[in-house]
Amino acid sequence: MKVYNSTFINEGISVKYRLKRATSDRHSLLVIFSGFRRPGTYDYDGAPAQSLRGNILWIQDDFFGDYAYYLCRGLDFAIERAVQSLISYILNDLKIGKENCIVAGFSKGGTAALFFGIKYGYGAIVATVPQFRPGYYMAGNWPEALSAIAGDGSSLRQAELDELLLRLVASDEEIQRNVYIVSSESDELHSVQVEPFISRFEKYSNFNYVLTDSPLVTNHIAVTRYNVPLLTGLFALLIEGIRPSFGKVINGSKPSIRTVSEEPDTSDEDEREVVAGFGAVALENGRLYPNGYGFHKGKPATEYGSVTTHLLLVGEGETFEYLLGGVRAPALSSRFYEEAFCDYSYAGFASIGHKGIPLAGIPSGQYEMQLRIRSHGITKTVAAAGDSSMTKWDVVGTQLVRVRSDKSSTTITLGDIVGPTPIDALWTMENFWSRGSVVHIEGHFAIRGVPAGAYADVDYYLIAKSLNGQGKTVVYPLAVGSKSRASTYFSDPWNDYSKAYYATPKYEGISLQGLTDGEYALTVSGRFKDSVFSAPMDLSLEVQANSTVFCLKRRE
Repeated sequence: MKVYNSTFINEGISVKYRLKRATSDRHSLLVIFSGFRRPGTYDYDGAPAQSLRGNILWIQDDFFGDYAYYLCRGLDFAIERAVQSLISYILNDLKIGKENCIVAGFSKGGTAALFFGIKYGYGAIVATVPQFRPGYYMAGNWPEALSAIAGDGSSLRQAELDELLLRLVASDEEIQRNVYIVSSESDELHSVQVEPFISRFEKYSNFNYVLTDSPLVTNHIAVTRYNVPLLTGLFALLIEGIRPSFGKVINGSKPSIRTVSEEPDTSDEDEREVVAGFGAVALENGRLYPNGYGFHKGKPATEYGSVTTHLLLVGEGETFEYLLGGVRAPALSSRFYEEAFCDYSYAGFASIGHKGIPLAGIPSGQYEMQLRIRSHGITKTVAAAGDSSMTKWDVVGTQLVRVRSDKSSTTITLGDIVGPTPIDALWTMENFWSRGSVVHIEGHFAIRGVPAGAYADVDYYLIAKSLNGQGKTVVYPLAVGSKSRASTYFSDPWNDYSKAYYATPKYEGISLQGLTDGEYALTVSGRFKDSVFSAPMDLSLEVQANSTVFCLKRRE
């Protein structure tokens, strides 16, 4: 799938967008407006979109660093005009008429799809969980966005935004429209943002309304996620030029769904399967941040405390155990649905208070991560697998820490940050200086046969070790530079060593405040993927005058 990222400028307004061109003779354009999400990302740009063969235009709602509902800033609608100009430009470039343009969006994006679709007469409109009163919604949930869009948060400005779409619908005399709206009573916004206004769309000749009624849909976000297959099928039809008409329908199986709690449980509790794993694991500032889920299959987790989870770090001679905190994760019920509904909404976990687990004091070695899951009187311990493969690194004191996870296991390894000195290496010190408490060093540290062609291939650290034994050993992260000398030095045409260069960040030096007075030996360590090598420097660091004067000098 070829996707082009670009920026369109109109009246000084920059509109960021992505465009996927049609993969066959589908002569249509699907425009996707996103909801509230992280800047730089788009809704509906994953695998389902790849199956659609028409042109797709994603537009980002990022204007002057704020959300704008694709409409305005300070009630100046230059943003709306810029977005509309972009759509017109793409349609003209593709030689597609507006009757073959489908505008679609989710939440905030659904509001934009309805607005642009009606005002500019596009061929079809698809909106899931839109806000018909965006001013009211932002006042309670995104006050900063409201201030940016309205110019202030006054009730008068809020009312203007609330009436914008509703007034447009009321005055619209073109009733030959294809409108598709998806909502759910399980959406916490439904009773205020959708239900009171849905009847206003019944005047359109092909108005279609899907009300999702399923126990797998528990909140605003879950409505779109649950309906991705429905939306993908609808998009596929609209791209083909087909405008289906199904009126008002209910999807989902809530009225008749079978739940595990209603059935006799004849399984052997000792054999009941545990579902557990990490959705993500982070390392930061010497702490481990696990986030995941764990439950006994078929045993509901409907409130905090339904499941008790412990994380175990199992080494050869010692095991460390930590109690984890419960996290609400309603999407688990849908993700692990099998034959009958079971509510796993409170089977998520994280570190208590999301404060992380301190790793200081854990001896060097490799530890297998396990999860001990207890619920409904059943306790089982299983390997902590990951939802996807990942590797993370951090420094704890003078140890390097690595967490590695795949779909079968997760391990954490701690080892000394000082490794062996390589034999066949290019080790230089190109420059060094000290100014007050700020110290700078830079040079080559490359090892023959160990490529470092990308910044992610290597990390460097400066280690300062007290020579009199009274001060502590301290580790400072260094930056990676780019130089070409190493490849020439090794006469090695097969490997790229261009990033095997250490320096302080931006070559501006690092502050070593906090070291006690005395003399320190300096070592640079390099982590080349999973291997650690070190080279002692012929420099020493002298700290004087109550840790205010730092002096680098050649060692004798």
